[in-house]
Amino acid sequence: DGLMMSVNNGERFERAGGLLFVGQKIIDIVQGFRPGHYIVATERDLWQSFDGGISWQIAYFGSVDWDIRMVRTRRIGLGEIWVLTSAEILRLSFQEPPSISPDLYRLLRDQLASEPSMIDAVQLALRNAGVHRETRLSMQKRASWSALLPDLEAFYVQRSAPVDFSLISFAFLDQGESQINNQGLFSYGMWGAFAYWDLRKLIHHRGEYQLGVGAKKAHDLEIKLRNLIINLYQERVSLIASLAFTPRDRRTTLMRHLRLEELTAHLNLLTGDIFPPFDALGQLSLSP
Repeated sequence: DGLMMSVNNGERFERAGGLLFVGQKIIDIVQGFRPGHYIVATERDLWQSFDGGISWQIAYFGSVDWDIRMVRTRRIGLGEIWVLTSAEILRLSFQEPPSISPDLYRLLRDQLASEPSMIDAVQLALRNAGVHRETRLSMQKRASWSALLPDLEAFYVQRSAPVDFSLISFAFLDQGESQINNQGLFSYGMWGAFAYWDLRKLIHHRGEYQLGVGAKKAHDLEIKLRNLIINLYQERVSLIASLAFTPRDRRTTLMRHLRLEELTAHLNLLTGDIFPPFDALGQLSLSP
C-alpha cells in the first residue's frame, strides 16, 4: 500500500512520499549519510529523502539493470552504501567524484556520437527478429485481406481399365447404317476446383488475429527483446565510460575489455553488426 512512517514510536503512521510508493514492492530501506537521509529500494529503483521521508528523489540516475535484493550500509567508515542486485553489486558513495579532464569528456562524447544510438539498436533488433510493430501491423493487414479470399480445393482424377468384352452398337445415320466397336482400353480423366467462403472470417478475423497465440507471443518477445537491448546497451556505455575515466590495474582492465567484447558481440548478433567489433586481447597488447 506504500511506505508508512511514524515519528511517535508507532502510535500513528503517515504516508511517506504521497502516492509515490503505492503499488510498488519495497525491497529495503536504510539510514543514509546524514540525519533525515533515507535510501529506499524498490525492485528496480533507488530513492532517497533528505527531509525525513517527506519528499523523495531518485538516488541512482536511471533504473537499475537487475532486480534489487538488499541494501546495506558500510559498518567501517562513513559515506558508502552497497546495493546487491541479482547480477551485480553497486556502491553508492557520498564522496565527491575525482575531477575528470574535459578532454576525456570530449573524447568519450565523440566516440559515443559516432556509434549507433540506443533507439537504432532497438529498432534493428526488433526488425531482425520479426517482431517490430510495423511488421506486426503489416501482418495484421495482410491477415485481414486474406479473410476475403476463398479456401480452394482442387482435384484431378484419372482412371483407365481394360475392357474384357466387345460391345457392338449400330447407329442409323442419313448415310446408312454404321457399326461402332467398343473393345480394348477404357480410360478417362477429370479435374476441377471448389471455392469456399467462410463468412465468419469477415467478422471475427481481425479480432481473432489480435488475440491469437501468435500475436501474443510476438508482443511478449518484443518486450523481452527491447529490455534486453536496453540493458546491454547501457552496460556497454557504462563500461566504455569506466575505462575512460577510472583506469585500473591490468587485470581489472582485461576483465572489463573481455566483458566489453562480449557485450559488443551480443549486440551485433541481435542488431546485424552495427557496432564496431572490439578485440579485448588486441587492446591488452596495445596497453603499456
